[in-house]
Amino acid sequence: MRKIVLLAIIYLYVLLFSTGPTWAWFDCPYGRVNDPFPGFCGLYIDTNGNKVCDHSEAAFAPAVTLKPDLTLLFWPIFLPLVLYFVHWYLVYQTEAGRKIKWLGSFYFRYIWNLILLIAFLIVAISGMLMAFGVSNRSLTLWHDQIGVVFVIVGFIHFLVRISHFRLPER
Repeated sequence: MRKIVLLAIIYLYVLLFSTGPTWAWFDCPYGRVNDPFPGFCGLYIDTNGNKVCDHSEAAFAPAVTLKPDLTLLFWPIFLPLVLYFVHWYLVYQTEAGRKIKWLGSFYFRYIWNLILLIAFLIVAISGMLMAFGVSNRSLTLWHDQIGVVFVIVGFIHFLVRISHFRLPER
């Protein structure tokens, strides 16, 4: 049990601190200079109100401190966690899980593996589209939101299967 807790802490540490550079302000990834409104990509932001993307301005000195919108993280984290644990409770802790075929453990694993696969495909395809220059705010938002769902479901997937990584004792 201690190993599982330790691995979970290490996983969270890597997850939180490896994403730090992505939260930092950066220059225009497309190399544009003074990109006018509405902007070429989904990263367009105008904190100083001059109708030019702040990422593409040569000398950027923000007049406004940027605050992350944490409400955008609430639903992609909260909803998968609640759905997973309610589903798990129905399947493994109630009579319904034994009596109703589609609530069995096989379908439980199938559904959550399918959710993981779909989230991966959405993140991968939207990431490739953005890499090839097809980008807008909507695509970036979906990429970010589904990416958080993918990480949450992937983390649960990892914790459930952590026993598979145990080394054989000698």
